Order: sequence, then C-alpha cells, then structure tokens
Amino acid sequence: MIRAAELNFDTKLRSILLSVALLIVALTFLFYALIDLWRTSNVVRSAIWLAGALIAAALLVIARSNVPQRFSAILTSAIFALICMYLVFSGGQSGFVIVWSFTFPAIAVFLLSVTMGTLLSALVFAALEIALFIPGVSSSSWPLTTSLIVTCVYMITFIISAALEWSRGAKKRRLAALIHDEGRKVLIETLNISCKLACLHHNKRAVLNPSISPDALRKTSLEVLKDIFAELVQNAVVHGIELPDVRRRAGIDETGIITLSIYEKNGLIRAELRDDGAGFDFKKISAENPEIEGKNDELAPYIRSLFEPNKQQIKIRNEARTGLNIVCSRLVILHGKVKIKTKPGRGTAFILEFAPLY
Repeated sequence: MIRAAELNFDTKLRSILLSVALLIVALTFLFYALIDLWRTSNVVRSAIWLAGALIAAALLVIARSNVPQRFSAILTSAIFALICMYLVFSGGQSGFVIVWSFTFPAIAVFLLSVTMGTLLSALVFAALEIALFIPGVSSSSWPLTTSLIVTCVYMITFIISAALEWSRGAKKRRLAALIHDEGRKVLIETLNISCKLACLHHNKRAVLNPSISPDALRKTSLEVLKDIFAELVQNAVVHGIELPDVRRRAGIDETGIITLSIYEKNGLIRAELRDDGAGFDFKKISAENPEIEGKNDELAPYIRSLFEPNKQQIKIRNEARTGLNIVCSRLVILHGKVKIKTKPGRGTAFILEFAPLY
C-alpha cells in the first residue's frame, strides 16, 4: 500500500509542477508582452508574447481537466521548444535567451520522459548552437567564451535532468514490479487456500499448479482475477476432482491436479484453468434433465447457462454448479469471454480471454 501511494504521489507531484510551470510561463509571457508594448511599442513582438501567454493559459486549463497528463505535457513541451527556438534566433527578451535555454532540458525531460525529452532538448540545442556560433543568424551576438559556457551549461543541465529522471523512472519501475509481484503471490496464496478449503470440506485431494506470466498480470486487475479463479478452483475441486477412492479404482493418482495458466496471446490476456477430474458426464446430465434429448450439441446452451444469473441451472452430479455467475459478472468488467472444454474422464478446462486493462 505504501509503495502504491508513493507511485500516486509521484504522479500528483508531476501534475502540480506542470500546472505551476504553465502558470509561471503564462504570467511571464504576459509581463513581457506588456513591457514590449510599453517600452518599444512593438505590437508584433507583444502579440507574439501575448499569444504565448494565451497558449500557456489554455494548456493550464487542459492540464487541470480530465485530459490525460501525458497529452498536456507533450503540448506544453512542444510549444515551449518552439518559444525557446524563437528566443534563440531573436536574441531573447533583453538578452535573457541563455536563461530560457537552460530551463528547457529540465522541463522537457521531467514532463515527458528521457527519450522524448532528449529529442526535444536536442532540437533546441541544435537551434542554440546555430545561433551562438554562426554569425548573423541571431539578432544578438555573443563572444566565443560566452558561447562555449552556454553550450557546456546546457549540456550539464540536460545530463543532470536526464540522469535524475532515469533514476526516478527506474525506481518507479522497480516499485511497480514489486507491487505486482506481491499481488501475484497474494493471488496464488488465495487460490491455494480456496483449493485446500474445498478439499477439506469435501474429503478430496487436489493441488494447484500455477503458471502466471508477470507481464500479463501487470496488464489486468488482480482483484477481479482473484474473484474469478477462487470460484473456478473451488468449482474444480467440488465438481471436477473425484473422491480419492474413486480415482484409486480408476488407476489414477488420488490427488487431483488443477492447472492455472495466465499469459498473453495475440494481444489478449488468456487464462486457462484445467482439472484432471471426471469431466462433464453428458449421459448423467441428460438423465437428470429430461428436457434434454441427450445430444451433445443440445447441451451447449445449458452449459452456458451455468454462467448466467437468475436462470434455472441444469443438474450436474446431482448438484447445480452455483457461483459461476460470479465469473460471468467479473468477466463483464474485463470485457472478456469464457469457453468450456470437457471430456468425460479427461477433465474440464475453463478458458478465459479478455483485453488488457493497462
């Protein structure tokens, strides 16, 4: 919980700093627009500063709305890059181009990422070098010593900003990995407990063999998966795995095996839970449900009804498979679907497919 709160705090901090930066930029540009208009009566230059102030104010409104922070951060950094390049070639307000150029790497790298921030910082750096070292490009000129100092300070600012952001990103990735690793352990432990309790209550023996991809688990809801598979594991023990003496007479191990696999396939999360139990006994189901004529294809709608709430369920092994409607309701959250594969004496498989949430 503490680690998750730390990740949320980092996101909130970025949002606050983005808003503060936009507010400062809007007020600064507005100040420059008024100064230019008052001192030089340069309407065109004042209009440019005023446009920058309005853009910053609009971005501030976007940043405080429900628009994803990434979107407003990209707009802010891109427009700020254009403004910085304008300052470079125009000489800047009262020669303050150096100060503006120093601020850009830190803002771009922090608001975006090391990769995107580096690309925009390199673009501004190229414009800065052209203005500093090619005579006549910029309306202002700087001595060679000053140009070299500006170049070095800009590069140092970028390197420090990129290193800090990379370190923060690495820490964030480690925290996210730890959170999901702990969630994976909790999921497996919860399912093992469900398996053991079901075995205890029904005098059966079964073990759970999980094979869960960490990458697939990071892209979905652990809580929803826990609800789904706790129900399916219990269902497998109660209705799938036979009693030990029955399995012994059949010449198979007294301990049933329940296999859980969660992985990615074709852009979807695929989860399979299989047991090596008796499977669906179609003849017995038909005998206990006279409305079915005994054909396997006519059993399909009845099997599907197991997942539908508020519907009369067919009897399977003298019991209704209750609780599977919970699986259906949770799959709605994941926008997923479920398939059932079963063979008498060979076990049953529940195959779930759903799109990644993250």
